[in-house]
Amino acid sequence: MLIQYQINQFIICINELAILLLVVYLMILIGKLIILTLVATDPKLQSAMYIFLSNLALTDTVISTSVLAEMIAVCLWNDITISQRVSSSCIWLFW
Repeated sequence: MLIQYQINQFIICINELAILLLVVYLMILIGKLIILTLVATDPKLQSAMYIFLSNLALTDTVISTSVLAEMIAVCLWNDITISQRVSSSCIWLFW
């Protein structure tokens, strides 16, 4: 009895994961950009609490950009290695 693997299903699964990650990434960007534009344009939202909220939105955008972009690249190109530059930037962003 010979065991056969269906590699095509694995590739489709990886591409579906990349599409899911891309949708999540776009939702994060759209939500954070809405927060940033509302705080910047509305004069009622110029208090310290909303400025702090916009700083958190900007920080979350930078962190999610560094992490999700690398995850999408791994899913699309099966590149499971990470360069020293990307590793250093992720460590710098999280500390």
